[in-house]
Amino acid sequence: TDGAGLDLSSLADSHGVWAPDLSYRDGVFTLYATLRLNNPSEGEVAPLRRQFVVTATNPAGPWSKPVYLDVDNIDPSLFIDDDGTKYLLISPGLNLVKLSEDGTKPLGPPVQVWVGTGRPCAEGPHLLKKDGWYYALLAEGGTGHGHCITSARSRSLWGPYEPSPFNPVLTQVDSSALIQRSGHGKLVQTPGGRPLHHGWS
Repeated sequence: TDGAGLDLSSLADSHGVWAPDLSYRDGVFTLYATLRLNNPSEGEVAPLRRQFVVTATNPAGPWSKPVYLDVDNIDPSLFIDDDGTKYLLISPGLNLVKLSEDGTKPLGPPVQVWVGTGRPCAEGPHLLKKDGWYYALLAEGGTGHGHCITSARSRSLWGPYEPSPFNPVLTQVDSSALIQRSGHGKLVQTPGGRPLHHGWS
């Protein structure tokens, strides 16, 4: 953006824009992110976070002015179901927030459909659909050592979700390895059309 509507000058250190997630569909790039606000003053009741969305037809810009969504948590991402219905995914675990057609307004409260595997800090939710299955991905274990990606699947958007028997599907257990704290990932399909490997028999 050109900065209009996204003034970060008054925010404390380590606040501001968190965890942007970029999607592309029908010629439009859509970016959702968390805006971490300042902690409320003593006695003040105020949200810690809100989400915002910007769009562009070219990733280099120009980007639209931010539109804010009053959903208080972290790690938003966008999921569009086969019927075109848009959902904001938000932590903790996998929560669904039904969105307006333009993706700028929540149409109800978050509904948690998967809590994760029981590891701490279940966040960074993503959802993909292939061959009639909904595949959920979470980052779990916190962002230190033990960070990992877990997965589950369901025939219904609203669950129940069956955890993969191979969870965590990505992590680092070798403390001497160069790459550590492996989490916050997403599945991809190759240009050749290879199917997603889902980890179930």
